[in-house]
Amino acid sequence: MVDKLKENKSKEEKKKDKAEKRALKKEAKEAKIKAKLAAKSDKKNTKDGAKDPNVKSDVSTAKEKKSFFTIKKLIFFTVLIIIIFGSGFVVYKMYFLASDEPIIYKTIVLKNVNLPDEMLEFSFDKMNDLYFALATYNLRTFLLTKEINRITKIGEDYPDQHKIAEKEKKNWIKAKEKVEKKFVKIEKEIKELYVLYNVNKEDGVKKIEEKSKELLLQATEALKSLDPYIEIIEANKKKEPQGFIDNTIFKIKNIL
Repeated sequence: MVDKLKENKSKEEKKKDKAEKRALKKEAKEAKIKAKLAAKSDKKNTKDGAKDPNVKSDVSTAKEKKSFFTIKKLIFFTVLIIIIFGSGFVVYKMYFLASDEPIIYKTIVLKNVNLPDEMLEFSFDKMNDLYFALATYNLRTFLLTKEINRITKIGEDYPDQHKIAEKEKKNWIKAKEKVEKKFVKIEKEIKELYVLYNVNKEDGVKKIEEKSKELLLQATEALKSLDPYIEIIEANKKKEPQGFIDNTIFKIKNIL
């Protein structure tokens, strides 16, 4: 009896073992099937991402970032090197060559100065500060003429209100002509000094020493009287745009 019970028990245990083994095998098969399906879906997603131009992989994005920063750094260091060498060259020219290289006159057309080139060169060599006062006068006359033309155009564009423009224009013309008269006298003095210097160098040098400071003072006072008008011109200027290219184009247009 006992032996039969033992035998039945062992049979039941064997059945249970077989059932458990079947269940494990079934689970293993299901796991394999799931793994295959997951692998297929990953491959599909990878292919779709490669085909879609809007989707970028992490590797390509990293490469782009790397190349971007490399170019940016390259540009920065190039500009930095140019600035350093440029500054070094200017310092070299100013401090190391200044004593050895004399300042040489170069012909610059001063439309509003009624002196021939040889007399301008004479002023540059013998009365340097006065020469630069003449150059400043030339520039300021140009700016005043430009402003007078601007006011005139406004009067033409709005004929009903031309009296306002005419009144303002008269003030500008008066200021311009007043300074012109003073510089005509200065130009006359320069002509006399030039001729005297070329006829009698010794007397010419003495006269230059005597008259140069007086002429410079006259020129400085005449230019100073135009300061309020130049301030108005500067205030009327359009605000310069930001950015190197836009700013350069703006300045070229204003010069023209």
